[in-house]
Amino acid sequence: MLNLPPELMDTIFSLLRPEDLVTLMHTSSAIRQRALLQLLSHYNVGTSQITSGTISLPQRACFLVPIIYNIHPIQKLRFTSTQRSLGVISEILATLPPIPDVLVYGAIQKEEAAGVAKLIAVLSRDGKDPVIIAGRRTLFISHPRRAPPLRSRLWHLGRPHLSAISIILFIWFIGPILSAILVVVVVDVCILIAWLCRRLFGPPWDQTVRIAADLGSMWGTSMRTQRVAVPGANNQFTLVTFSAHLVSSMTIPRLPTLSRAHCVALLTTLDLGDNLTALMISANCNFGLAELLVFLHRHQYLGTVTLSPGAISATAVALDPQLQAYSGRIRCLSAPAAYIPLILPHLERWVANLNISSTTDLLELTRAFDAIAALPADAALSNLTLHLWKSRLGSRRLPWRVDRDVEAEAPLRNITRLHLYVHFKYRVTDTQRISRWLMRFPDLVMLELHCGKSVPVLVQAELAESIAGGRAGPWDGVQFRP
Repeated sequence: MLNLPPELMDTIFSLLRPEDLVTLMHTSSAIRQRALLQLLSHYNVGTSQITSGTISLPQRACFLVPIIYNIHPIQKLRFTSTQRSLGVISEILATLPPIPDVLVYGAIQKEEAAGVAKLIAVLSRDGKDPVIIAGRRTLFISHPRRAPPLRSRLWHLGRPHLSAISIILFIWFIGPILSAILVVVVVDVCILIAWLCRRLFGPPWDQTVRIAADLGSMWGTSMRTQRVAVPGANNQFTLVTFSAHLVSSMTIPRLPTLSRAHCVALLTTLDLGDNLTALMISANCNFGLAELLVFLHRHQYLGTVTLSPGAISATAVALDPQLQAYSGRIRCLSAPAAYIPLILPHLERWVANLNISSTTDLLELTRAFDAIAALPADAALSNLTLHLWKSRLGSRRLPWRVDRDVEAEAPLRNITRLHLYVHFKYRVTDTQRISRWLMRFPDLVMLELHCGKSVPVLVQAELAESIAGGRAGPWDGVQFRP
């Protein structure tokens, strides 16, 4: 057979089944290479894929992973799965060095938590680094620990709802009740002591079992597992991303157990796909502006971004020129006043609805207004929502209660609708001051005023008349909301 022309051997090999080709690979070193090439071509794996380190395989071809890895290290592995294949691929990957990026296609249901946990544990390998799991609408951390969470009846007892009958019954059966309570307390104390001993002196909690318990209801149409190196540190973490076509919003919570370097690596690596249209970053995350813009630049279909106080570091930094030319679709931005001058210039042509959610002082609000006034003439911004808190600004430091030359300030053009939330007691003297302050909005068509308490009807009429008298263009009036 070795004397046959190469073309004839290729023709013969092309007629064989994959199982037969695997058998031929173990018969002769001279035949191995041709049988291997034919086997790889049967599953559409070419030489270019192998040399690039990015391999895509169907579920039935998972046995090729060790063969391909021996030819060239795999950096990215893509394969489809079935309900029974996760355990098979886990056993295969356990025999190989860690692959940095693994993507599993196919519906990952919550019933498969054990198989999913085994695969994640194999890919994270050492079990010493945290596993960050992103799925559905939020993300959380699965930390290595020695014991499961403490579950004891004693720590979950609620306050009893006592009535006359229950008090009488309690006195009548006080002996048995006290005995039962004593038994419960003794049992729970024993549970607590056993848990502390395991936590302090026991072996580490099995990683697969821990991850399975932490997965909860995570599921999606695919699962991507990445080993992320932390810049400037000697450790790394495993990032697991579940994606689903029905999930369009994501909340990134504060992760106090991660270092600053971990958070930077997380935000610059996390990829939630084109389905993500709404993002909220919780309070005190303290992400950098550059990392946030990298995230926004990666998710071109984001339409709504909400930043809580402390979500990003309120400092200006030098940015990559490519980030300056952001071409996304963000139409709604909600952020504290301190963040507006930092982030609005990068989204200036896209944001149509701006919500200044909180203000710490009048200077921050003034800077935010200056950023709005500096927008180009073709900017999309037309709706502005402004929250003014008495506890933050003080009733004497509200914009219209400060003596200043409104005519000398830059006008906030293009804003046609203003939603004003004033969390303080309305004063009669505010009527003329508000109408004068609204001169900064020359294109305003409608004002919606939300007060903590209802404004008297006579004051409403006077305020509406005063504002309308200062309008040169079209005016739809003032709407009062409690």
